[in-house]
Amino acid sequence: VIRAYVLSADGLIPASGSSDISSFVQSRVEKESSTMYTFHDSMTVRHHTTHPVFHTCHIFSHCQFPGNCILQHTVYEQPKSGILGGGGAEVPIGSTIIDLEDRWFSQRYKDMVKADIVPIESRSLSHKGSVF
Repeated sequence: VIRAYVLSADGLIPASGSSDISSFVQSRVEKESSTMYTFHDSMTVRHHTTHPVFHTCHIFSHCQFPGNCILQHTVYEQPKSGILGGGGAEVPIGSTIIDLEDRWFSQRYKDMVKADIVPIESRSLSHKGSVF
């Protein structure tokens, strides 16, 4: 079982350039560039902020090592609805990739598990075509 707790994001810069955005997180567990499992969390949209607090848990219960070893979190901007409804396609703001096998086999992670410490880390988001 893989549990990924997504706590928050700080200083999101969407493609629209707006500071009044609505965003949500999608998580995927992959194997060699083929998506195996996806958690599209559009039910927990955070509105009107570039500093959303998500406090959500994405659970993947059918994953196995070796194999499902790449976890990707992507923050999406949800388009605003127009007068007649639909607002267009969701646009990715940025994503981060975590190699789960590296975590599982690292001594630091093993020590944290032994001490019953929950690993929490801050990750940067990147976007295709961005220099940051």
